[in-house]
Amino acid sequence: VLVGYDASIASDGQGKLTKVTFDVRVATLTGLPCSAGAATGNATAAAGAAFSLAGSVAYTASAEASSAVTTSLELNNIVARSRSGNPGYVAGSPVQAGVLTSDPTPGSSKTAVLAATDGLQLVGPGSGGACAVTGGAAASGPASTKSVRFGEDVVVGCSLSLTPAELEALCTAAGAASLPGVVLGLAGGLTHVGMMGNADPLRSTHWLAISETQPSASPTWDAASLTCQGMLVGFEVRLLAAPVGEAANPQRKIIAAATRYITGDLTAASAAGATAFALTSSVSFASLGASGLDRFIPPPPSVIALPHDLFYPFQINDIALAAAPAQSSPAGAMLAVAAAVLLLAAPRAAQQ
Repeated sequence: VLVGYDASIASDGQGKLTKVTFDVRVATLTGLPCSAGAATGNATAAAGAAFSLAGSVAYTASAEASSAVTTSLELNNIVARSRSGNPGYVAGSPVQAGVLTSDPTPGSSKTAVLAATDGLQLVGPGSGGACAVTGGAAASGPASTKSVRFGEDVVVGCSLSLTPAELEALCTAAGAASLPGVVLGLAGGLTHVGMMGNADPLRSTHWLAISETQPSASPTWDAASLTCQGMLVGFEVRLLAAPVGEAANPQRKIIAAATRYITGDLTAASAAGATAFALTSSVSFASLGASGLDRFIPPPPSVIALPHDLFYPFQINDIALAAAPAQSSPAGAMLAVAAAVLLLAAPRAAQQ
């Protein structure tokens, strides 16, 4: 009977597991009492006696193995970080996201991405589902955040309770500008997403800029109907993914990312009391099907390498010749004539 276990996990100190062992302890139970969690061997237990399963897990990071690890930009392991796939995204893993930054050194053109530890995050609701807005003004920061995972659509929302006076105070350009990042939108001012699950923060080419669409007009207040027209009521993130790489082992890659704010009219239910308004932020994924992909099959290599000017002034297009049906053509006839002239001239040159 299994009475215990011991697990040991070792890593190189750089986030890579080097060894995992799992040992079990078993015992033979008979009709006599025995201690719970006995070591391997014969043990006894009274009829109906209870025993517990005892176990331990130990984790160690090898400093010696860590010092032997080679880190480089080419190996994509200079920055110790969590990955969402290698290289493509794994379904359900966090979408990599961050903020593009530049090297402040004068004359430097280097760029990097400040990657968010938790990946792409949506602004979430506060306590009881309320928005982080008080007295018609947005708070200093989001009440909560919601992680975005690859391939999973998500919608989060909050309830905004405002009196007519608070709604009028919020229905201004400044009031609308205070909502993004606090009540609606992406948390942390994120500007880029990782195209692949193992995007390297030190390589800005691994990251895709998020295209943003801002509202074209500021909200306006209609006192007669107690309505704020053109107010921000929603936020949408759209991500387009596609399989890339070998056809037998495609890797999921984000090839487009865009956001937009949704506007609408908010009308107070009455001149007295507060009205609850629902604001939402959402993420939707779309996948580019196989019909929209370009399949490339490289041509076979040439058996004999020939000089590029062998038949000058005639030109040879290997792809066209390989794709064309076996039939005569003016270019082929001219090449045949040129070859025949060379063959006829060779004996005469030898006789002279």
